[in-house]
Amino acid sequence: MPGFVCKKRGIINGFEVALFELDTNNQIEEMSKLEEHLKNKIRKMKLHNPDEYRALLQVPGVIENEFMEKILAHIKRINIPSKNKNQWFDVRRSRVTEFMAQCLLEREYNCIFYEAADKRINTDVVNRDKHTPGIDVTGIYHNNKDFKFVACEVKASKGDIPCEEAKSLLTDIYKGYTNEEERLSKDILQYYNDLSAAQIDDILIKDILGFLIKLINVSSSHEELIKNVIFIPFLIRYNPKIIEHNTLEDFAEFRIEDMKGIDIKGVIWAFNKDINTFANDLYDEVLANG
Repeated sequence: MPGFVCKKRGIINGFEVALFELDTNNQIEEMSKLEEHLKNKIRKMKLHNPDEYRALLQVPGVIENEFMEKILAHIKRINIPSKNKNQWFDVRRSRVTEFMAQCLLEREYNCIFYEAADKRINTDVVNRDKHTPGIDVTGIYHNNKDFKFVACEVKASKGDIPCEEAKSLLTDIYKGYTNEEERLSKDILQYYNDLSAAQIDDILIKDILGFLIKLINVSSSHEELIKNVIFIPFLIRYNPKIIEHNTLEDFAEFRIEDMKGIDIKGVIWAFNKDINTFANDLYDEVLANG
C-alpha cells in the first residue's frame, strides 16, 4: 500500500478538510505501490477471480477436467463489464476510484474496510455493469474500541476549482445524513449481514458486530444514529493548481448548516494523472493479464 503526505489541513464552512497527495519523497515508487494495490483489489473481485469459479465448477460428473479452462475462459468473457462511451460513467472508473478512497482512508483515518462486506469485491455477474448501490464506500472507523460507521461518497474530477462534482457530493452526503429511504440504515444492515456471514477471524470482529447491532437498534432515532457515523466526502482531483496553491477551495460551497450534529471530514486527493485514463487502463490491464 502506498504512503501519503498531508499537504494542508483546515476548516472550511465549519468542518475539517484535508489535502493529500502520494508521498513526494519517491512518487514513482509510491505510484507503483498504488497501482499494484488496486490491481490486487480488482483481481479479488468475484467477477474477475478465476479461483471463485474454479471451486464452483469442480462438481463431480458435471465438467470434465479437460474442459475446465475453456469454460473458465467463457466465464471471464461474460463477466467483463461493458464499455461506456462516456468514461465518467464507466463502472471501471467508479470501482477504481472507490478502491483508491479506501486505500487513503485506511492509511490516514484509522478506517477498516473488510473485503467480505465490500460491494465491489462481491459484485455478481448480473450487476457487472451497475455502479455501487447506496453509499459508495462503507466501513468502520476505530480508535481502540471506539467505533463509528464510515459513510464515504466519492467523486473524481479534473475540472476547475471549486469543481462541480462537489455539489453532487454534497447531495449524496445529505441523502445519507437524512437517511432518505433508509439509505444509511440499509447499508449498516447489509454490512452487518456480510460480516456476520463471513466468520472472519479478527480480534475486533465481535466488538464491531456488536456495534453494528447497536446501530440497527437505534436506527429509528435519527440523532442516535447520526452520532455513531462519520461522513466523508472524498474528492480525487486532477488539477495541478490544487497542489501549486495548496488549496481546499473545492469545498468552498459545501454547506453543512442543514446537517445538525454531523461528524464530517472532507478529503481531497490531488492526483497527478488523468483519472479516467488511469482507472480504465488499470482495470483493462487486469482483465487482459490477470
